[in-house]
Amino acid sequence: MPPPLLSCAPRTCDLDHEHLVLEWLFDHASKRPDAVAHEIYASMDKPPFLLTYGEYNRQSNILARWLIANGIHLEDKVALCSPRTHNFYVIMAAILKAGGCYVSIDPELPIERKRFIVEDSGARRVFSAPEDTSIFGDAAVPITTAFMDQLESDFNDSNICLATLSSLAYLLYTSGTTGNPKGCLLTHRGLYWAMDAFCALPKLVTNPDTDKRLALASTAFDVHISEIVQSWCLGTRLVSAPRFELLTQLRRHIISIGVTHIGMVPSMIEALLESPDGLPIKYLVSGGEKITDSLLKKWSARPDLVLANFYGPTEVTIGCTSRQIGMNDRKENIGRAFPSCSAYVVDRDLNVVPLGCPGELVISGPLVARGYHNLPDVTSKVFIDYPSPGCKAYRTGDLVRMMPDHSIEIMGRIDSQVKYRGVRIETEGISSILQAAGDDKLAVSTFITTHPAVGAQELLVSFFALGNDVSVVDRRSSIPSLVQTEEAKTLVQTLKAAVQVQLPAYMRPAYILPVEFIPLSLNGKTDTKVLERILRSLDMQALLGN
Repeated sequence: MPPPLLSCAPRTCDLDHEHLVLEWLFDHASKRPDAVAHEIYASMDKPPFLLTYGEYNRQSNILARWLIANGIHLEDKVALCSPRTHNFYVIMAAILKAGGCYVSIDPELPIERKRFIVEDSGARRVFSAPEDTSIFGDAAVPITTAFMDQLESDFNDSNICLATLSSLAYLLYTSGTTGNPKGCLLTHRGLYWAMDAFCALPKLVTNPDTDKRLALASTAFDVHISEIVQSWCLGTRLVSAPRFELLTQLRRHIISIGVTHIGMVPSMIEALLESPDGLPIKYLVSGGEKITDSLLKKWSARPDLVLANFYGPTEVTIGCTSRQIGMNDRKENIGRAFPSCSAYVVDRDLNVVPLGCPGELVISGPLVARGYHNLPDVTSKVFIDYPSPGCKAYRTGDLVRMMPDHSIEIMGRIDSQVKYRGVRIETEGISSILQAAGDDKLAVSTFITTHPAVGAQELLVSFFALGNDVSVVDRRSSIPSLVQTEEAKTLVQTLKAAVQVQLPAYMRPAYILPVEFIPLSLNGKTDTKVLERILRSLDMQALLGN
């Protein structure tokens, strides 16, 4: 009997045509200097500022020379804490041109988190709004019109680039839901190969002179870098506006701006597609969460709209697999690995498992980060030499299986197979059963927590919400209430009956609770901390009613 085929998808492209992503910016500035690179709204009730590729390149060249003249050397950390203004884009490009390592600080972060990032990264300079300079001490550089204008007379604007493929491009800090965040070190080589794969997808560009991409990602996450550098690669226009304004009336602003391309988490896409008529969007990119059946059902009403799914943790330079979704595709499928990297599905001992068998996804190749900044012990646990010495790889911690066509189906997290009462369970699988019992109209979150009334005893709890008619802004900023309607009570009984039939006793939630909406964290994912607070605020009598 022949041996089973293994879950291994080797690299499929040569790595000999790589170059710095900045060369794309130089090229468009040279060939299309008057083309608009950025359409920037200070407020949605005011006309936008238009920054051309020629001016974008020229101004960032000048600032790069200022950075070099003021002591910035290759891989020195330079932080940027600013909303997406005209100067934000100029400064980011200038940092890369000067050979510096871009450190992003979301201006919405708490002050202590901002200070931690600056201190931990060792940032030599911190660009920020004048009112925030006191936070950053001697390293602060206030972003003012006078400062930027003065540079015009002091430095020339010819092209400059001191970065190398092997040097650091950016240092990005993970969300750090427990303890301090980890800073991940990413190179120019990885950034090039990630963008090379992103931009090679069919139908991604229809007309670079009319396509408009919306910059919606928080600068706390690596997707914002992808939004910017993809525009460099494709020569298209990136549209920016205050995130709060955009998220408050996203559909209206997409129509008024004429957005053709946008990337969001699936829950936000689903909310947008509640009313798909009239949307100018041609291309939707999904990532950060699992796609749901209800999203696919809504998308099927707009078959002309391309829906692509990307997967990839921060540690492998934004993304490492992709696919354009077809009507009959399985929602769990995250596509094939990018051509520049290799993908393996392995068991606990790092042995490659047969095709179709579950295991941990390991990615190797130029996309893999150097590791975590100043955390050698943590780095050594997940950044490994694999499959042979000298081959840098990253253990994603994601539970997957590889299909015969080398596409990958995501099954959950290795670490989401948590122990509950001595038995390993998969919380996402429980949520899926509840969603199916609700005709895929429910948003569900299942997790293990505690309640003061039962001390340290662990409880398996599921929260659900019917529909997505609450705005993303409210889901981020508000705390939902329990729903006490007769319809909700009936649905709770339906869900309880479903888990009684489909799940063993040890996997059945102790409580199934209806809420107005599932709250979101800053990165658009379910905020379980808010749900835990709701649970712990309830007395046992209220819980027993559910």
